[in-house]
This record gives sequence, structure tokens and C-alpha cells, in this order.
Amino acid sequence: MAKRKPVKAAKKRTSKAKPSVKRTASSAGPAPLPPDAVMMQMIGGHWIARTVHALAQLGVADKMKGGPKSAAELAEATGTHAGSLDRLMRAATMFGVFTVAGGGKYALTPVGDTLRSDTANSLRNFAMFYAEPWYWNVWSEFPHSVKTGQPAFPKFHGAPVFEWLGKNPQASETFNRAMTSFTRQIGTAVAEAFDFSPFHTLVDVGGGHGTLLEAILRRNPSMRGIVFDLPAVVEGARAPLGQAGLGNRTECVGGSFFESAPQGDAHILKHIIHDWSDEQGVTILRHCRAAMPRDGRVLLVEVVIPEGPEPHFGKLLDLEMLAMTQGGRERTAGEFRELLGKAGFKLARIVPTRSPVSVIEGMPA
Repeated sequence: MAKRKPVKAAKKRTSKAKPSVKRTASSAGPAPLPPDAVMMQMIGGHWIARTVHALAQLGVADKMKGGPKSAAELAEATGTHAGSLDRLMRAATMFGVFTVAGGGKYALTPVGDTLRSDTANSLRNFAMFYAEPWYWNVWSEFPHSVKTGQPAFPKFHGAPVFEWLGKNPQASETFNRAMTSFTRQIGTAVAEAFDFSPFHTLVDVGGGHGTLLEAILRRNPSMRGIVFDLPAVVEGARAPLGQAGLGNRTECVGGSFFESAPQGDAHILKHIIHDWSDEQGVTILRHCRAAMPRDGRVLLVEVVIPEGPEPHFGKLLDLEMLAMTQGGRERTAGEFRELLGKAGFKLARIVPTRSPVSVIEGMPA
């Protein structure tokens, strides 16, 4: 029998072989968009806004509270063209307003629910306000604001925003409904975050239809409240406050915060100071100071812009103030401190909420 030659053992490798890694789209993540594509998304931002506006105006979400529906079913319910409505809803699905359910039907998401009229966090009136031509078209004059520092609204309409609204009751009602809708979103957050228990009488200066005051009074059953706004506006507060069971704890007072303010041991101003210049803001705050005791408080419910370069909602809202108001602006904590000081207050603290706004507390200096 022939002898086999011995088989030499294979030499051990002295270096470890590096595993081959094949990058896939899923492991690497989505490739960043090129700069021109990013800019195109910015330029086309109005497509998203107009998609939401159309859904709000047509009342699509209100017809979906019973469950998923097809575009054809919704077209019949809203009096729209089925194919066109389907295209609109298909686009809105990209932004999380709807999901596609079985059988070609669409279902509302929690985001889409905010376009219903009957939800506690409804933004339908707010969306409809932003779609109004008298508001939307003002932005065509926005370069004028950047060039001159003056608002675009009077350039387009021939009068300052609040003067114009006073002469256009239908637009004014649309505006007030939108502000009520927005206030409803932040009212609960403010009432939860800030301790109002030390106050006996709270004056809501520029309080509109009393939405913020209602949220605060619900959580503070021993407190009384005063809604203070222009006579034509404050009349709209009586019915909702009465329906909320707060008629016996509230008073509606008409007047101008440029002339006076009702007596109270605390005055709250939600998105009032941001509508006005520093000089006008000091005037408003001084009237509040004159109407409170030595241990009173002024509470500004406003967006506080961070000092740094990080993204923040207030930096875009600030452009709204530039376009729409005569001297209005969003402010940093330092700017609020300075403004309060000029009006005879000192900044006590800033209390954040779960909404975009904070409560800026001022005490008599």
C-alpha cells in the first residue's frame, strides 16, 4: 500500500481579515439632499400651507370623524370633485394629516384631528384665517418691511392692521375666532404651568373672548376674573363664559389698554405686548402697574426668543410682527427685562410651558 505524503498544516494568519461591509441605503441612512433641493423645499413651502388651508375651508376632517372614508365618499359629503380631492389628500398624507387605510380609504391622524371643528385642540379656524386673501396677500409687500422697517399691512391695505380690522367686521370676526382657537391651545398649558392660587382677581388685558381666562378659572375655583378689551370685542366673551358656568365669577369690561386698565391684583396679557413697539408696550404696562397693589403681578404670556442661533418658532413669528404690526416684535429674556424696567417692574422669573409660550412674571420695582 503506497504511503501518503504528510499533509502540511496550513499556516495561521498573523493578521485578522477585515470583514467586508457593504453599505446599503438602510444602513447608511437617507442621503442628504443637495442644496438646490433643500432650497426648492423652502420655496415651495406655500404648497403645504395651501393644502392645509383647503382642507380646513372644505371641512374635510369634520366629515371623517366617523372613521376612514374614500375620496369619493368625502367628495359627495363636501361637494367637491372626487379626483381632485383624492390628489389633495394624497399630498396631505405626506405631512402626516392622513394615513391610507384599506380599500383606498383615508383615515385621520392626531395631526389631522386638529382640523376638525369639534375637538378641544381644533386649529381649523386658525388655518382658515391664514388662508384669507386679506391676510395672505399682505406678504406680497413683505420686502417693503425689510427695506424700510415699516409694516407691510398698511402698505397693502392703506391702514394699520387693528384700525383696518375695526372697519371690516367680517375680517375682524375671522381674526377673533382664529385667536380664540390659538388661545385654546396654550390656555391649558399656561394654567397648568403657572401657580395662580395667590391671586384673588385676575385681569385678562386684551382678553378677547375670554378663552385664556376660562382655562385659568377652571383650575382656580376661588378666583374671580375680568376680561378687558375693546367694547366690540369683549361683548363676544359674555356668552362663552356664561356657557362655561363662569358668568358669576367674571366681568366683561370694555375699554382701551392705551388709556387704562381695571383694578386687580394680577394682570395677564397674552400676545399683547408683541403687537406693539417698546414705547407702546411701556404705556400698556404702566396702566397695569397703576391698577394693581404694591404686591401685584403682571404676567406676560409670550414667546421668548433664545439668545443663540438655534432654530426657534419665535424667530419666524417675529417676521409676522414685522409684516403686520407697527413696531411689534418677539423679544428675548433680556429685552423683556428691559421693557419691564421702563414700566416700573422688575423681572421676577420666566416660567416655560409645554406650548411655545412662557409666562414672564413681573413685580413692581
